[in-house]
Amino acid sequence: MGRKCLLLTLYLLTIFGFLAANAFSTNNESCSLRQFQCANGKCIPLPWICDGTDDCGDKSDETIKKCEGPQKCSDTEFKCMNGKCIPGTWHCDGDNDCRDGSDEDPTVCSKYILSF
Repeated sequence: MGRKCLLLTLYLLTIFGFLAANAFSTNNESCSLRQFQCANGKCIPLPWICDGTDDCGDKSDETIKKCEGPQKCSDTEFKCMNGKCIPGTWHCDGDNDCRDGSDEDPTVCSKYILSF
């Protein structure tokens, strides 16, 4: 129960952090590094892509092309266990960017940190 409460608290703090940092933008300027720009110009947090909820309001974050099957990652990206690609610099950075925890696997990340 304690771990679940901690994870829920961290999740809520992340969400409120996005909101406090103006995670939602409706202008046509570029979105920040950790945001996705919807077809309508709105910016949403990257973890909200393909989560089953139309966060953009135009469903561009939930398209079949974007969400179906594993993605092919570039050489500079990390491939999550769920098939999602994230920037390589997000691997072992303390944030669950994959949404399945594979980019923050403590076994891998503890070895990764020790190698520096």
